[in-house]
Parts: sequence; structure tokens; C-alpha cells
Amino acid sequence: QRWTELRVVQPLRLVQLHSHGFARLYTSSVIASGDHRHSRVWRRALWEHPEAPDGIEYRSSHDDSTFSIALFDRAKDALEVGASHVLGVDRHRLAQLAARYGFAVEP
Repeated sequence: QRWTELRVVQPLRLVQLHSHGFARLYTSSVIASGDHRHSRVWRRALWEHPEAPDGIEYRSSHDDSTFSIALFDRAKDALEVGASHVLGVDRHRLAQLAARYGFAVEP
């Protein structure tokens, strides 16, 4: 398992699919959770929108205290790919994750 650093090198325009962002779209959290048919329809509509947002920001389904970002292909020039790391080798990062989520790492 690996993780890769990404740097944002240009401003991104993201549609907020959490908090008051739902009210702006005249919808509810149903588009960001549950049945993926709803989210696919909205994702397509947002991708086709004339303002051409770069992607969406939503609450992570694995940890709703954090946010996830899904970028559309048109945002590729706004990112710079950095170093790639093997998760098991990066002991410091692994220790941070273990502490945050309450799991132990055995050698």
C-alpha cells in the first residue's frame, strides 16, 4: 500500500457537498451518501455545469470529521505529483494514523 504526495499549484474551484453546500444546490445529503445512483447523476450534472468546477468536496465516509476531494479530469494541470511512499516503510506516518484511528501496528 502506497500514498503519494500531491501539491495544488493552481487554485481549485470545488463544489461543497457538505454543510450549507446542499442548500445552495437545493438538495440534501442524500446526494453524497447512500445510493450511488444519486451521486452519479449529480456528479455528471456538476461536471457538465457551465461554470466548470474542478471537483467536489465531501465528508469522508470512513471519518466524517475529515473531508475528501474528488477532482474531475479538467483539474489535472492544477496538481503536481510529488514523492510516492510505501505506507509500511514510512513509520512516522503510520504511527500518526495508528494514533488517530486507535489501531496497533505489529512488526
